[in-house]
Amino acid sequence: MKIVAFVVVTLLGLLIGLANAEARRCERPCPRIYRPVCGRLGSFRGGLVSQCTFANLCIYEVHKCKTSQNWTYTPGACRTTQNCRNIGRN
Repeated sequence: MKIVAFVVVTLLGLLIGLANAEARRCERPCPRIYRPVCGRLGSFRGGLVSQCTFANLCIYEVHKCKTSQNWTYTPGACRTTQNCRNIGRN
């Protein structure tokens, strides 16, 4: 029983380490320049899931990399926002 528990804990630690390494792959310093972009995340059915203003393209790209979701953007701030809590604060 102790061996099974050891194997489970070891595998869990490896999986957490891999997830952290993936997030670190996306990290990079972004300039503190306000040049907003409007990021949009749609659903497979064509509906809008999120629409959020990012301070600049770099912050948008870091967020897109970390979430591995299919975000798109247009230059400029979004006219309205939707589901943006904690976005771009990475």
